[in-house]
Amino acid sequence: MIALIEEEGLVSYAYYFILIEILREQENYRFPMKLVSAIAKEWQTHGKDMALKIIDKMIKIRLLDHFTVDDEDYIDSPSLNKRMSYFDDIKKKRSDAGKAGAMALWQTHGKRMAKDGKESKSNKVKVINKSKVFIPPTVEEVASYCKERNNSINADKFVNHYQASGWLRGKTPIKDWKACIRTWEANNKNNPDERILTPAQKYGVQSMKRLEERLAREGRLKNEHEDV
Repeated sequence: MIALIEEEGLVSYAYYFILIEILREQENYRFPMKLVSAIAKEWQTHGKDMALKIIDKMIKIRLLDHFTVDDEDYIDSPSLNKRMSYFDDIKKKRSDAGKAGAMALWQTHGKRMAKDGKESKSNKVKVINKSKVFIPPTVEEVASYCKERNNSINADKFVNHYQASGWLRGKTPIKDWKACIRTWEANNKNNPDERILTPAQKYGVQSMKRLEERLAREGRLKNEHEDV
């Protein structure tokens, strides 16, 4: 490296480590010489010939190796290969250990898991058979149920209300429309005059009462003034 710096200057130090990073990203950590123009671009040198000149010097001082595979020239770094071989061995050992652990876990619990899987599948089939798909009621069905419960809910209004919302209560799909009927009974939704008021509605009623009282007071004061 010192010899290279003496010939090419400190910039050659940067060239070397840029090339090492390029090699580290290649398959088998080797780079085809036919793509040397890509290295020249990364180095920002004056063309391919300058890059070849610097690479040749690196090869001469044993920073790089030059070899041929299937009539194609490559370069690699002996020091990089040594370091990456160490890390690749660690990666392979960890991978093998993980596979062995998974195999041992399967051998230990595999039969029980398979047995539990069969049982759960059988139970799942039973649950699916018991579950019911929601079918929206007709106006006649709603009217019949309301008559049975002796309430005053308007069947047409009930069906139209939930048809408009896609048979949802808020964002939750309805599963039991008869439960909705019972809720309407509790909230008196079919009779606006008797329904349970929300806090906002109560506030509106109270505000109207206060307004009416204020107008009444102003009317009395006006009458008194006129009498005087």
